[in-house]
Amino acid sequence: MRVLVLGSTGRVAGMAIPLLATVASVDDIVVAGRDRDRVAQRLAELGISAQIAQADATDASEVAAAATDCDLVMNLAGLDNITPLSAAAGALRAGCHYVDIGASPTAMRELLGQSAAFAAAGLSCVPSAGTAPGVSGMLGTHAASLLDECDRITINLGVPFLRWGDPAEIHAGLRDGAAVLQTHAAVLAWFVRPAPVVRGGQLAFVRPGDNVVAATAPDGRSYEMMPIHSTEALTVPLAVPRTTGVESRCALWPNEIMEMIAGHPADADLEELTRTVFAELATWEPQRLQPPPDFPEVVFWAQADGRIEGHERSVRCTRNTAFTTAGAVVTAGILAATDPTTPRGVHPSEVCFDVVSFLQRVAETEHTSIDGPPVTVTITDQ
Repeated sequence: MRVLVLGSTGRVAGMAIPLLATVASVDDIVVAGRDRDRVAQRLAELGISAQIAQADATDASEVAAAATDCDLVMNLAGLDNITPLSAAAGALRAGCHYVDIGASPTAMRELLGQSAAFAAAGLSCVPSAGTAPGVSGMLGTHAASLLDECDRITINLGVPFLRWGDPAEIHAGLRDGAAVLQTHAAVLAWFVRPAPVVRGGQLAFVRPGDNVVAATAPDGRSYEMMPIHSTEALTVPLAVPRTTGVESRCALWPNEIMEMIAGHPADADLEELTRTVFAELATWEPQRLQPPPDFPEVVFWAQADGRIEGHERSVRCTRNTAFTTAGAVVTAGILAATDPTTPRGVHPSEVCFDVVSFLQRVAETEHTSIDGPPVTVTITDQ
């Protein structure tokens, strides 16, 4: 199998390319970017031998040309609202399966409309196949499958902002001309862009800052959460059509950062906003950003509410294994291209994969072991 990687100089690609190089079914890797010299430098840093192609992920024609003779296009480039559309179009023209880590609901809606074209070509397109969105939706779908009737699914993520790096260091880099990481821009988009939610069986878009809710994690810790600009409200109903409520929510620590971001206008330029936010955070005292010692690095769970044998129940699913976005997208891509049971057309991860077997495959991809079941399930009375 021959794989084209887009966004090869980004953070996720730095982990994904070495993983691809160890997959037995991958014979050749083509690494593409707008700047061939930067791509070559990245490969040298990784110690990986691969073919280099020049391609802008926002240009479908360039993607199609780079994907000639490839079996899979793996899009790890930023600009979540643009590159999933152009890169998927290029993959379709080249006759390739496609996978990405996009998190844009607007791009997802348009991609889903192209399902018939991919199916007619006998191709699988799996968008938003990372951690959140991606495994997040699979956890929600799994939780719902354990109920006889499901009314509501919530995807919940709690994370200290420091997980994305020291704001002072990031601000210094941006001030000196470093590029804005698309990971940072995507996180900010969660809280400024309208958030899709399913309420009463209807899809709606709400302002995150106007819809703060309290949520209690499986460890008993409480979080103030906002609905976020992510894809689960569009994709989970495809896997669980009977549910009438779906929402993806996040809490940053400390909450003041989340509230500060949400206070900016919905049409704010994300790169400029990223610079503004990190410039502000760089002025904070370091201890103001440091979470308490007992604060977990990431809290990540899905909850489905409904009935089992007529009794009101809540099912919570939490991951029981560490994994990376790189491992998730590489695994999804390999399955899309090699597993005939992966549906043809455009289908999100929660439609294509069972979370338990998928996380087991991710562990194999990342050459790690799982101690116990990959997913912990807790069923309680509502």
